[in-house]
Amino acid sequence: MSKDSYVPIYIAINNILLAFDAASKLSDRPKKGEIDALAGQLDDFERVLKSGRALLDCEVLFKANNMELFCFLVDDRAERYKCARLAMHQAGIAGGKDNAKLWLSRKELEMRTHLNVDAIEIR
Repeated sequence: MSKDSYVPIYIAINNILLAFDAASKLSDRPKKGEIDALAGQLDDFERVLKSGRALLDCEVLFKANNMELFCFLVDDRAERYKCARLAMHQAGIAGGKDNAKLWLSRKELEMRTHLNVDAIEIR
């Protein structure tokens, strides 16, 4: 879900768009090397499309996970609250950052009580 996962796809799509643009500007008698270079770039379309679809499939699977436990995968509190907002959204609960803090505290207390533990950490 990080930006770095999407950047190679964006770059590859941009390269294909540039190749289409360059192909439209070829002279009436293009050189074989020009045609071969553009054909090679345009031929990457299927691979890029497949990679993009695979990434979107991963995104759907990721979002289908129970985000409650995901909140405990990170130590950084700000990231935990972002995860909590996702979990709240997934559960149909509206609210911002402050609501997420309260919601997460309650969830953590419920889990600790249920499991009879002092802390919840995923290592």
